[in-house]
Amino acid sequence: MKKLLSLILSAVLIFSVFPSMNVEAANTNKEAGKAYADIIQNYLTAAELDADAEVSDKINPEILGGLYYSGGTMYRIMDYNNDGVPELFIGLKSSGFDGGTIYDVYTFYKGKAVQLMTGIGYRAGSCILCKNGIIKDIWADGATHSGVKFHKLPKNKNRLKTAIELEVLGDGYGKAVYTKTVNGKATKISEKQYIKLYQKYDRPIKTTFYKADSKAISNIRNGSFTYDVVSF
Repeated sequence: MKKLLSLILSAVLIFSVFPSMNVEAANTNKEAGKAYADIIQNYLTAAELDADAEVSDKINPEILGGLYYSGGTMYRIMDYNNDGVPELFIGLKSSGFDGGTIYDVYTFYKGKAVQLMTGIGYRAGSCILCKNGIIKDIWADGATHSGVKFHKLPKNKNRLKTAIELEVLGDGYGKAVYTKTVNGKATKISEKQYIKLYQKYDRPIKTTFYKADSKAISNIRNGSFTYDVVSF
């Protein structure tokens, strides 16, 4: 009898917690949605004004060149690191070929939208979503010097942590030096090790993006993040 009573009390406790968790998540989504809606609106305004300078300070300037070849602004809001807080990914659908580019990334921290990456797009870097919450960021410093950073967003944090950075420096004659950097410590590695580590983290995922327009923004302000799917 005591065991049965204990099981009943445990079940009551569990189910009493669920409603409060749902309310908290809804409140977080609504507050984050208000901040994210303003950011998306800035990108829509830039597109409407044909990349006018007066709004360029509110968006990632790397997007300005992409607007001329854009098939429309797109977004995705999702909890990328499973901590109950949604992240915003905003970019452009590419016109003329399949695909799109993410140009800005935010999380919601202590009541504010916090930018997680800068200079995404064109030559500055990239934001490619991979399995296990990894964000792939490719960079290049000339024809013979390039690398890739694999980031993660720790739970309940407001900045990315680089899980590993891989770098290759060539001499222009077919020889190259390969390096891995973990926790700030750089180590030379072989080409084989470089390839193995690259393949370990480089596992892109297919992500659904939604069309950004005035109705989408209205929905986002109310904490509803899904909308018309962008087809590629």
